[in-house]
Amino acid sequence: MKILVTGAAGMLGSALVSRLSPDHDVTGVDVGDFNLANLDITVRSVREAAPDVLVNCAAWTDVDGAEANETGAFLVNAVGAKNAALAANEAGARILQVSTDYVFDGRTDTPYIESDPVSPCGVYGRSKWMGERFVMDVADRWTIVRTQALYGAQGPSFVKAISARVAAGEALSVVEDQTVSPTRAADLADAIARIVAEGTPGIYHASSRGMCTWFDFAQEICAGLGKADHPISAMKSEYLDRPAPRPAFSVLRNLHLELTIGDVLPHWKEALATHLQETAENA
Repeated sequence: MKILVTGAAGMLGSALVSRLSPDHDVTGVDVGDFNLANLDITVRSVREAAPDVLVNCAAWTDVDGAEANETGAFLVNAVGAKNAALAANEAGARILQVSTDYVFDGRTDTPYIESDPVSPCGVYGRSKWMGERFVMDVADRWTIVRTQALYGAQGPSFVKAISARVAAGEALSVVEDQTVSPTRAADLADAIARIVAEGTPGIYHASSRGMCTWFDFAQEICAGLGKADHPISAMKSEYLDRPAPRPAFSVLRNLHLELTIGDVLPHWKEALATHLQETAENA
């Protein structure tokens, strides 16, 4: 199968190219290759690549930055997704659009399933939701995969930030009132590979099993680094004074995966242990 991955230099895109390449003819492209915001260039580039599947990992992921640059965020996350879908149509390809838990407002205490109504809070969430709608409205054949709290070998992440501060001997203060399912990019790449090969069209949630607060996650990172006694305190989100609102509870349940090809993502603690071991081995 010929697969084109956009955003291939990013955390998920790079993991996905590595995961798919042994089994498929994979081309990875990033913003230096062509700009998804330009429809003509996108259509021409995708047509030349002639993929069977286009996996769109390209995204504006700076949640706080989106509040200050709404136009930029919508251009990448909404218009870019629409152009990718139109280009996939022109090439006769199926599109898989990667989305986010931020399409939900977090005002619940039950994990979200794919059919739950969306209610995004903040510019980032609204731009990703509009991207989803464009793909569903425009694409001839589409799949949407929502995930959350990603970390991996490439790019910045919460795990890297906490690890760096622990290594520097800095005390930590981490929010205790936001609950998520931290998800390793390599595990998400495994799930997407299964969806590409075996999945039916529709919306999928794909995140690690289990849930925790960011404070719980930071404690587990410290323990995994052999620093369980590292000084860390819990704090409320309001004290961070961030520009963008965050969902208080944005845990996703992978129901579509469970009912179709099977949920292949591990528990978040297992995934973190694997990531920290691999990071240590590659240091």
